[in-house]
Amino acid sequence: MLKFTFVITHYAESATHLELLERTMRSLFAQSDPDWSAVVIDDASPLETSFALLESWRDRARDRIFLERTLVSGGAGAARNIAIRRAAALGADAVLLNDNDDLSHPERLARTKAAFLRNRGLDFLYTGLRPIDAEDRDIPDAETRLDILEIMEALRADPPEGASVFAPMAAETGCLIIPSTAALKTSLALEHRFPGGFASEDNHTWMRMAAAGANFAYLRDTPIGYRIWRQETSDLGVNGRNRKFLWEKARNDIDGFECGVLLALERGTLAHRDVAPLAQRFLDRVATCVGRQGEADLAAQLRSDAFLKAQLARLPHGRAVPAITQLRPTG
Repeated sequence: MLKFTFVITHYAESATHLELLERTMRSLFAQSDPDWSAVVIDDASPLETSFALLESWRDRARDRIFLERTLVSGGAGAARNIAIRRAAALGADAVLLNDNDDLSHPERLARTKAAFLRNRGLDFLYTGLRPIDAEDRDIPDAETRLDILEIMEALRADPPEGASVFAPMAAETGCLIIPSTAALKTSLALEHRFPGGFASEDNHTWMRMAAAGANFAYLRDTPIGYRIWRQETSDLGVNGRNRKFLWEKARNDIDGFECGVLLALERGTLAHRDVAPLAQRFLDRVATCVGRQGEADLAAQLRSDAFLKAQLARLPHGRAVPAITQLRPTG
């Protein structure tokens, strides 16, 4: 029987963060399948009472809740890497990622187990999502942040599945897998660790996994509750991310794509003649994403011939170098 472990990353700056964590933990105890364990990592939360709350949850179920704590916050990706290593040491065959304010569907564990047992070649399973506010109420599409709405649109259309999803993820759907929707084999997570940074580190990782040939599947009708608990103000004047976030997202997206291209070329699943058209479609998709959120300058640079040529000049030679170094904000 396969062993499944939840990996929960936690960072608390306020009492609200602690309240949302309480709801996340309750969503684990509400699973229809009670055969679960969890590694919860506090990423150096500045709130002093944060770890004490985690210890209180651990004391309720010492046989299945295990704690980790970092001394310095390295971001969600770095925290996940630590927690995944702990889950592996505990014998987890697969991990279900869950951020500290999102709610797992009550059938998530049961249906995830069933999917992996049906298909022993499955490496990565992801679900849909429903945006919820601070009171667990559904957020309508018209009020949903634009980057999340983009993901929901892709999931409603044709979410990629199988062992050849790198190209469609890069050129068509983009980052359609929120970490809290992901369940994956522990061996895959250990092989392809999350990079540093605080934007799109998840998409960087998924693209490398896809390029390495991981077998993906989409679990329908089991959406996680994705928390948008406060109104975020963008300096671009739209219902999206701010400019700093979008530039860092572009950095990680482009580096992840380039690393993925090199992996696919090495495996022989991508031909050199296909790199240029794929790169152009990828850059256009990222440009559309950031442009939709008001970052016209970045979108224009991504669509420029000079940027595409600079990226292509690097791809066939050795390790990918982040092409984002070519980008410069103008204001």
